[in-house]
Amino acid sequence: MKKTIGMFIAGGLALSFFFCSSWAAQMPKEQAEPPDKAKGEDAKADPGDGGKKEAEKPDDEKKKPAEKPDAIHVVDRGDTLANLAAHYGTTIEQIKLASHKTEDIIRIGERLRISWAVPSVRVSKKELKLQLISRGKVVKEYPIGIGTDESQTPAGAYTVGVKLKNPDWFPSVGKRVPFGDPRNILGTRWMALEHDGGTAHGYGIHGTSDPKSVPGRSSAGCLRMINHDVEELFEWVPKGTKVTVTEE
Repeated sequence: MKKTIGMFIAGGLALSFFFCSSWAAQMPKEQAEPPDKAKGEDAKADPGDGGKKEAEKPDDEKKKPAEKPDAIHVVDRGDTLANLAAHYGTTIEQIKLASHKTEDIIRIGERLRISWAVPSVRVSKKELKLQLISRGKVVKEYPIGIGTDESQTPAGAYTVGVKLKNPDWFPSVGKRVPFGDPRNILGTRWMALEHDGGTAHGYGIHGTSDPKSVPGRSSAGCLRMINHDVEELFEWVPKGTKVTVTEE
């Protein structure tokens, strides 16, 4: 009797093993296998590129546009530095610098280098200096006068706007003071400073009728230069030149 019961139990266990094995073999793979723990939270939202995303490069590593190469102009009859500067959208001083010239005279057949480098201006209120920069190098440095403690020159980023030779002065109070009048404080040149597309509250770079005030802190907020310095800078910087005024 015991032998018969033992055979019955053994046969039942074998049959159970057979059915369990068959059921597991027929299960879908994703149900038969445990979840892939290595996927973690990424398994919830696959971007469709295999979960791989290229890290964005820092701005200083992004490819910069190639600088436009300089042009060579062969001087022809009737050419002058002034009309060449106007034609190429640059300045006389930029042409002279790129061509290693110290004089304004040009000769037929002479080869002039036309530089597309855009100059910029940096102003240090602390050191009372204005620097002219071209191709990342300081090519000129000038002493300046800035505003008093009550009329401080505001630091910030600007662009050169309207440029005037022999400007009249329009004080905040009173009538127009023409150029040549001893009361005109603007000297021989005026370059307006623009901010966000508009004139920066009347601020600008200009000459002076009082050269002893440069360098110093005595203006109403404008950047004041000695007349021969501002006349030279005037020829260097076209309209749209970037000007950065810093506290340092």
